[in-house]
Amino acid sequence: MKYYHELFRAEFHLLKDYVGEAIAISKKTSIFMIPNVGRGLNWVAWYNIPFQRDVLARAYRQKGEIDKAIDWYEKHIIIDPKTTDRRLIPPKYHYKLAVLYEEKGRKNKAIAQYEKFLELWKDADPGIAEVDDAKARLKRQQCEKI
Repeated sequence: MKYYHELFRAEFHLLKDYVGEAIAISKKTSIFMIPNVGRGLNWVAWYNIPFQRDVLARAYRQKGEIDKAIDWYEKHIIIDPKTTDRRLIPPKYHYKLAVLYEEKGRKNKAIAQYEKFLELWKDADPGIAEVDDAKARLKRQQCEKI
């Protein structure tokens, strides 16, 4: 429960624009170990809640530290065998990373992440803002590349 408490505390601080506090709390918040599946699938579900846990990356972006936000997302769109973190990877992380790459002028990397996001959400319901935005941004990036 301490993990969830600290995560939501960081979210609250970010919402109130106390970015420094949100970063400090997020840096100290450590993930709990992967649950033993033998204890039941409830634990696996709890392990992946909340699904979006990128408060530190969003705090870095809000503070203007885009490179740190990019580093965070780059580390969290893969499963690193050297760590114990085996959470599901939210597809929106690819979208958020693409937007950051675009802000930094890294067109090829932005295109790759938009394509990955759109592939993962190819069957999404119409009208989802991130999907529509990713399609428009991808088209714009591809046109500028020519």
